Parts: sequence; C-alpha cells; structure tokens
Amino acid sequence: MTRIDEKKNCETLGILVNTDDHPDYVISLARAARIKGKMVRLHFSGPGVLLLYETEMGEIRDFAHATACAESLARYGHPAAKEQLVGIQIVPATELGRFISDCQRYVTF
Repeated sequence: MTRIDEKKNCETLGILVNTDDHPDYVISLARAARIKGKMVRLHFSGPGVLLLYETEMGEIRDFAHATACAESLARYGHPAAKEQLVGIQIVPATELGRFISDCQRYVTF
C-alpha cells in the first residue's frame, strides 16, 4: 500500500500538475503542507510531466507520493531519462479520478 493509505485519518492535499510552469511553487507548497502534517499527493499530466525531469523535483520523492500519467509521459516525456522517474508511480489517465477522490483538498498548477 502507499504512504497515503497508511494514514487514512490524516488530511491529504492533492497537487495536480498539468503545466510545466512554476516548479518552485509546486515544491514549496508540497513541502509546506508536509511540514503542517498533511499527506501530499502529486499527479503530473499533460505538459506537467516535463517538470519530472527538472533536477529540483527529485526531492519531492522524500515527502510526497507522486504519480505521472502514462499517456502524458508517452507524449511529452524523455525516454532516455527514465532514471529521473525512479520513485514516481506511472499510472493510466483513468487514475485521475482516484487521485481526486483520495484527496480532501487539491490545487492545480
């Protein structure tokens, strides 16, 4: 089971990342929510998957559960850079509904 499932009683903030703008905001919000005791889930889709190849995004694996849309990775991803996706769960587009239902609150970038 995921870290999210281990703490059902803890409020979960979902961060849907569907643009490749503002990686610093995404990281800052995720870190701040975690410091406040929230569970954090990130889902990357569309051009947002490009942020997964940014060096600073590597740290999100330490404090958030991150997923990426398989279809978006096929369209926008860099197949040669798979090592940067270690720790990121690749899921079908249909998982977006589960992401939304698992989070008590969510924001979109």
